[in-house]
Amino acid sequence: MATKEDVFLGVDLGGTNIEAAVVQDGKVLAAKKVNTLAAKGADVVIDRIHKVVLKVAEKVEASPANFSALCIGAPGAVDIHTGVVNDAPNLDWVDVPLGGPLQERLGLPVYVDNDVNVGVLGEFVYGA
Repeated sequence: MATKEDVFLGVDLGGTNIEAAVVQDGKVLAAKKVNTLAAKGADVVIDRIHKVVLKVAEKVEASPANFSALCIGAPGAVDIHTGVVNDAPNLDWVDVPLGGPLQERLGLPVYVDNDVNVGVLGEFVYGA
């Protein structure tokens, strides 16, 4: 694996699935998908994100310390400065802190933005 500065963890948080990946230069090195279980509440979903991120990191024989950051695309309105999901109807979330708890658990920077914004940025930088 390349240097820490070149490799990221990415999560696509959806109402049905959580998809996690190890990404380097726009290429997916490893991926894992689990059910979101949104009906069980935000704490369960955050725990599932944490666990799937650890699992995908294991696939490339790494720990969270080996990555530059965790980047999350979340549905709904997101405060990118605080990592709080302000309103995600498909998760039934209002003002749920997402970035902070994961940053504490993983010990690396966590960036949260709206999933559509993240998708558009990826398309702009790397193409379809």
